[in-house]
Amino acid sequence: MSYQLPDLLGLLLSLSTGSEDDDGDLHINSLYHPASNLAWSRQLSMTSPSDYSRKTHFLQKHTSEFLEEYNPALLASTFIPFRSLPDSDKLAQSVLQIAVEWLAVSALVAEEVLRPGKIVDLSTVGVLPVEMNGDGRVWVQREAQLLEISNKDEGVYQVMKNELLDALLDLPSPPDPVPLDHSPRMSPPPPSVQNYVRWRTNISGLGPLYFQCFSPPSPSERNRFNRALNLVLEIIACVTDLFAYNIHQAWYTRQDNKDRQHLNLVSFLMAADLEMTLQGAINCAGEMIRQRVIELNTELALLSSNAAATSPLNSSAAAAAVGTLKSSLSSFVSMLPSLGSFTDDQKTVTPASSGGPGTSVTTDVTLPGLERVRDKEREDEIKKVLVNWLRGAVHWAYEVEYFYPINAEGSGNGKKRGSEVRDYGWVFLIKET
Repeated sequence: MSYQLPDLLGLLLSLSTGSEDDDGDLHINSLYHPASNLAWSRQLSMTSPSDYSRKTHFLQKHTSEFLEEYNPALLASTFIPFRSLPDSDKLAQSVLQIAVEWLAVSALVAEEVLRPGKIVDLSTVGVLPVEMNGDGRVWVQREAQLLEISNKDEGVYQVMKNELLDALLDLPSPPDPVPLDHSPRMSPPPPSVQNYVRWRTNISGLGPLYFQCFSPPSPSERNRFNRALNLVLEIIACVTDLFAYNIHQAWYTRQDNKDRQHLNLVSFLMAADLEMTLQGAINCAGEMIRQRVIELNTELALLSSNAAATSPLNSSAAAAAVGTLKSSLSSFVSMLPSLGSFTDDQKTVTPASSGGPGTSVTTDVTLPGLERVRDKEREDEIKKVLVNWLRGAVHWAYEVEYFYPINAEGSGNGKKRGSEVRDYGWVFLIKET
């Protein structure tokens, strides 16, 4: 049995940040190397021989195997696609590593929520938070690192963290079948489906990572990006579930406890509409993604038009804003790469009188395009990061072996299958013999 995925690559072509310098390409951080993923996998490789003997399902993995196939380093390198300014390369490496580790931990925890027991040694590596009856050792370490890379409002972060933990503990119930006129095939989908997407987005852990790395410093600016960010995160959650359906259905084929079988977007859609076929659910999930991409393009265009309408800053406020902006963002990626030229635009003179010789006084500062730099250029950079992350998540899903496991009979090649799915869109259900 097989099904055909929607043309996600075609959807990506319609994405636009509205920026003049958006080339439409996928950017991957030049610091990325597969070895960085393997290094993190080895850090959590604490599997004992008894863990191997515990495997009773051909899809079961231990932590290092899962991370090698999932490749969080590649995903992080599309989230942080540009190197930092030249004087921050060392910091750029550490920030990228923190992002890799946070994505790895988040993926491990989400896997345990969606498919309990699939990672056989998870309880021994300290990944699960104490709220999930784990020792939380690794979770707490990664969270502390995430907090260190930014001076953002910790209160906002705590709200996002609580949403994440609440979602991990408060799983959505299977949906009640709805009448045909309220089917997920209708637009908009029923509330149960929309609530599931929000829940799936919350357990991904992507929101806190974005907030720490790229969220604008002021609440008003943050609010302006909330809708665009939520759309990106929801699309990534839907894409991940779409690609993971094959694994999900194969995992629950032999499970006696099927309480969480509905925790996949495709499975959830079929449970909400008992007459919906597998291909119909795949198409419905694809349509949900398409609608969100359309909304995202609209939202990005609105952000561009609103930024253009912002009134200019006076010179002193502008200089203060530049200083704050440089200190808060340049540590992470080449956000606002023109920051290095700001001082060249300032007119600094040494007066012949008053102040004495050698006293530098900044007179009437003229910063050409300062408003654009503070508003439009900063927002353009954040929009580019969001769109690149979305492009990257789709390409990552085609690339990593996690979504294309070897069948029970030992056949299958993850990289080859991913390439075939990218080219033709057809997915054959994993067989177990």
